[in-house]
Amino acid sequence: MATAYSDPHLGSDQAARQARSAGVLDGAAGSVDGAALGVLWDAVEGRGPDGVLSGELVLDHGGRVTVAGYIRPFRIPRPRSGRPGPLHAALGLLWEAGLADDPGTDNVTACFDPMEYRRLRASLGPDGDAPLTTSMFRFLEGLAVVLGLLDEEGDGPRAADFMAQAAHRGEEGAYLTHPTQAPDRAWVLDWEPLVRAALSDLVLGVQVGRIVARIDNGLVEGVTRITGVMNVSTVVLAGNCFHSRHLRARAIRALREQGHRVLLGAGAEMSNPAELRPQHAF
Repeated sequence: MATAYSDPHLGSDQAARQARSAGVLDGAAGSVDGAALGVLWDAVEGRGPDGVLSGELVLDHGGRVTVAGYIRPFRIPRPRSGRPGPLHAALGLLWEAGLADDPGTDNVTACFDPMEYRRLRASLGPDGDAPLTTSMFRFLEGLAVVLGLLDEEGDGPRAADFMAQAAHRGEEGAYLTHPTQAPDRAWVLDWEPLVRAALSDLVLGVQVGRIVARIDNGLVEGVTRITGVMNVSTVVLAGNCFHSRHLRARAIRALREQGHRVLLGAGAEMSNPAELRPQHAF
């Protein structure tokens, strides 16, 4: 079921704009090595192919901005009218992982009219037209639907809030994510093992708060496995996904333990997010 994909076609100008808006360039300017890695969850300016939100790891090294990584892309089917919602993100996520017909996913598939469900599934196939996304925001809102934290009438910002509120603060477990890198290519954070483990725990009756915390912890662990081998002293966390206090705190702690200087960029804080302030260095 996996979709064939290649590195996002993010031009250098667009990557530089995103890095500037997120505060990555400011982070690099104040870094001892003149470099900074921006974890953009999600894109703070512009959209990816087909107008779909994208989120990347963007590296600024000496003024040269490149895409250093992204989550494994998945397709989001389009409704007949209007914009795709969290329910469509959930279906696309499950389809990409080969889990659309597995136990525990009825709360997603049963929401669609049978004829509409067949149409959406066809759009996700090899000859379909559903656009790809590397959006962490859409990924998390799809998971929120699967976990029963968000219904089909919800929206992305509510998904982030519900995930943050549900996370069990004392949970130290983490679901596996699998970062890979081909020669001369960006890092790809494969989330399928995480989704399979979360769905398995949901079916077994594990408390949703613990599942959410393990998702956050697994995503952070995946990112730190990448930053652990990158020669960069400063990491900038940017985007609405870091509104989640649990995800933000776990990321800051893990990155600091690696010896990184951590900054909060655009969208990662609730007040005046476009400004990167010195007091938001960790």
